[in-house]
Amino acid sequence: MTKHNFLAGLVCFFLFFPPCTGSAQTPSAGTEDGAPFPEVAVMTFAGNDAMLNVELRDAAVEEVQGLGKYNPRPVFEEEYPESLGFPTDEPPLLEYLGNSKYVLTGEFYTDPGGVGHFQLWLWNSGDGSLVYTDEMVAGDIDEVLSYMPTMIDWIFSHIPEEATAGQSSWLTADTRSPRYDAEHDLFNRWLYVGLRGGGSFRFYTLPASTKDYYFDAPYDFTYEASLQVAFRFLSFMSIQAEAVFTHDRAKLRGPEYYESGGESWHILYTDSYSSTSLLFPVTVKFPLVLDPYIISPFAGVYWTLPLGGMMLDSNIAARKTGEFDYELSGRFGLTVGVDVGVRLGPGILFLDARYGSDFGKTLIHMDDGGIISYKRSMLSISIGYELALLNKKQHAGGN
Repeated sequence: MTKHNFLAGLVCFFLFFPPCTGSAQTPSAGTEDGAPFPEVAVMTFAGNDAMLNVELRDAAVEEVQGLGKYNPRPVFEEEYPESLGFPTDEPPLLEYLGNSKYVLTGEFYTDPGGVGHFQLWLWNSGDGSLVYTDEMVAGDIDEVLSYMPTMIDWIFSHIPEEATAGQSSWLTADTRSPRYDAEHDLFNRWLYVGLRGGGSFRFYTLPASTKDYYFDAPYDFTYEASLQVAFRFLSFMSIQAEAVFTHDRAKLRGPEYYESGGESWHILYTDSYSSTSLLFPVTVKFPLVLDPYIISPFAGVYWTLPLGGMMLDSNIAARKTGEFDYELSGRFGLTVGVDVGVRLGPGILFLDARYGSDFGKTLIHMDDGGIISYKRSMLSISIGYELALLNKKQHAGGN
């Protein structure tokens, strides 16, 4: 895989910018040593709409040319009418494709539920083997055209670098991604459903304006358990939603003042403020397969839902007031982290490490009418297992 191409696509998606448009750079005719670039035949796409099929083929030709390593060769149905008779998920016959080293086929169709599907296949013309295939769901043709540059860049990055240098060597079955893996590989399914659980270090900070009170311990170790669902709409990008049950406990130390005979002094006491809540993170993940492992950095936001009131436990008997209300000045926070997984049975066993920080503060209303606020950050490590569901099925010939 070409790391520069992958990272470029990753950054583009992570910043939520639309991928580059269909404008293509004009490559030179060949490599620096004069060898021609490998030729790629681009077939007319299959699907429900003939005009869209041609539009997608022409857009793909521009994007292949824009890679700067290949000479695209569109296959016009008027010149080769028999090309329309081949299914998209099989290598096309090559007698009429000239000296093309690779063949790109594609399909855009709408399933009975009204969901659009777009898939590309890149074939090795020498032995008919599949180099790589990828599929995405798309609302309309404009979305397909928007994501096509990054999708083509990703698919062509699976061609070994030496194969793009004008050499006569062709890919073999040993260097390609087999079609079986494309359909059944646990690392590239539509849906992942799993559970994870582990421990979390919580860090609490008081604002500089807080007087008299300070943390008896500025951190605490607690637990969390999560149910998570991820939708993998591209092989290198997925959206994951979670529901995380967790517990917090902040230990504050403060003074209690006494007066006697015109003199005053104070006694330090410790209050432990405990609460449970649900966190709802929504993250964007970028899976990178390093077989037999999959590494998925992610980033996103979470929303906090308190479950009941806060419990106060003090070392002064008079202050053991039990449950009381508390507030959050802001319920959203930011989370970043990474998953490292390995195949195990029908799913993936993974280790999750993440950092999170609240945007707002937790507000505690004191008995004397004052308010103490603190900010929460967390470093969590957990282990989990997720089932890989819904194969990315090969589709041929539209509906």
